[in-house]
Amino acid sequence: MATAAQTSSTCSTNSPPSAPADPTATTAGTPPIAGHALASSEPDSAVMTRLAEGIAGAPPWRDPESSELTGQFWFRLVLCLGIAVGLSWWLIHYTDWFEVIISLFGLTGLFALLGVVLAIVPPKRAEKIKQLVTAWLWEHPKASLVLLGVFLIGFCVSLLFGTLQLESVQGEYLVWISPAGTSPEKEEQNQGNEAEAQRVPAGGRLREVKWASWLAGEYRVRVSGFPELRLAVSPWWRQDRQLPYSFLRPVVLIWPERNLAAQLRTDSAPAQLVVLIDDEAFLSECKGESIWIGYTGDMMVPKHVRESWQGYQNEPGLLGLLLQPRALGDRPKDVQPGQPIPGTSYTQSTNPIPRALQPGQKIQGILYRVNGKEADASTAKITVRSVQESADMVQPVPLLLGKKI
Repeated sequence: MATAAQTSSTCSTNSPPSAPADPTATTAGTPPIAGHALASSEPDSAVMTRLAEGIAGAPPWRDPESSELTGQFWFRLVLCLGIAVGLSWWLIHYTDWFEVIISLFGLTGLFALLGVVLAIVPPKRAEKIKQLVTAWLWEHPKASLVLLGVFLIGFCVSLLFGTLQLESVQGEYLVWISPAGTSPEKEEQNQGNEAEAQRVPAGGRLREVKWASWLAGEYRVRVSGFPELRLAVSPWWRQDRQLPYSFLRPVVLIWPERNLAAQLRTDSAPAQLVVLIDDEAFLSECKGESIWIGYTGDMMVPKHVRESWQGYQNEPGLLGLLLQPRALGDRPKDVQPGQPIPGTSYTQSTNPIPRALQPGQKIQGILYRVNGKEADASTAKITVRSVQESADMVQPVPLLLGKKI
């Protein structure tokens, strides 16, 4: 018995170890695990990486977690900062749109709505969107070209515009801004329509983004009660003007005295008014109304001038002519620039009528009645004064009967 037990123990000790169980082997008719052969054909680390990314066969540039500070990264970062800072500065300095955009994208605007939408997006998907955007911005090979293109397009577009800024330092004003090439008829129609005007409140400002002058020419800026101002709009430049001081400039008002106005009003044909500006003659018709020199528009005759017309109070017809001055113009069609003015010793100037007068210029008006051979009335020759305040902007000079020239 002992010998048999020892023999049995020895055999069990000397026998080779049993082979491990075959995982693919079937037991009791159990089929092999499906797909195991496919899983064992690829390393486990690669499978886990693809599962973590969530996109099989991800493009080689998709590496949002890269921490390398390459030259490409710095170039794209500078482009992003240039676009953001340049756009913000342009909006702040040249427009009034920045506050509107900030309100739109602020905590109560578009970003708030975007936050509500993203709150209902599953976190994993939201993270995946972030990774895709980050990977495209910093790793995509064409992102640099796209960012550079956006920067250059923005810079070129900015060269098409300029800004006019009108700031009121006192009072409230109506402003009309139109291209300098606008026809006089349309300009007069627009100026008479307050719906076409823009209001500048006291202590406020008006910023207008306009096409640059190299595209659209100069702009005509009219302010109620003041002479117009022509301004050029340049890219990357803001034309700043103060109301009313930037619009103060000398304007001469020629008005006929009482007896002369009564005669001109009853004449069947208008008289000829020759206005000498630095010895250059400009012919205009006159029917008894007062005449602006160096101004076109609907400026009201100032109070100190109206007070000098107290003698006309009992003659509303004559007073109405004086209170509605018209600009120097209406040259007879039969008198061309450079030709002698019939019935006078003057020649029509070849230069256009000055739209603005300068201090120091010499002004004189000489009136010839119809079929008259000599001057019937004239003004004194005055020197245009510089303007210190709005009260002395309009410089009146009477047209007197029988005054010797």
